[in-house]
Amino acid sequence: MCVDVDVNVKNCGILAAVLVGLVAKLGEKKIVSRITRGACDMVGPAIVVVVIGAAAVFE
Repeated sequence: MCVDVDVNVKNCGILAAVLVGLVAKLGEKKIVSRITRGACDMVGPAIVVVVIGAAAVFE
């Protein structure tokens, strides 16, 4: 039996995080808090990339 699953690539990280949380038997609140903490950690580097890209456009 083959199951065809159409998963959007953008959602794979969140899906993987939820699956790892479920396998590790974390509670719903812990899974959500860890995902948001990880997203918070990536805001700084994302802003740097946007600023560098904008500087390259105006150069």
